[in-house]
Amino acid sequence: HISRTFNISAEQYKKIFDLQNGVCALCQKNKYRNNLSVDHDHLTGRIRGLLCVRCNAGIAALFDGVSVTRIVAYIESNLDWRNA
Repeated sequence: HISRTFNISAEQYKKIFDLQNGVCALCQKNKYRNNLSVDHDHLTGRIRGLLCVRCNAGIAALFDGVSVTRIVAYIESNLDWRNA
């Protein structure tokens, strides 16, 4: 599946996996028994790394048309509407 979808071999996947010490590139955990998803840029096809299912789904949900800068600014704003 990986080779057909992302055009990488099992050896290339294993190399990335080893470079990441067998953990998700974001949360640094591997709760899914070495089953990390190939994270890639949907526009360019460039492979960024391997992510756990949870981080991969989170990125897909968050970054669908929203810039990283905007998300970070929102989180860092510490806005609490209860005190507005």
